[in-house]
Amino acid sequence: HHRHRTEGAFERRTLEPVIEQIGGTGKLEDTMLAAVLAHPGVTSAIAGVKKVSHIEEAAGVMGRLLSREDYHALRVLLKV
Repeated sequence: HHRHRTEGAFERRTLEPVIEQIGGTGKLEDTMLAAVLAHPGVTSAIAGVKKVSHIEEAAGVMGRLLSREDYHALRVLLKV
């Protein structure tokens, strides 16, 4: 279980330069939601929320456009 947290921290550090370049809130979760919504085969996404602020943040991602280059950079870094 501890190993999983370390891998997640590594991924976050690796993604930070791309997240900064893309802009937006700077939060990994918001950037990933924007990337999911940018996929041409996706028409909607379900974001898990626990607080009203999470709903507001997820709604803020709507309409945020990722360039094709940024979208593919995220996919390469995440190996998907």
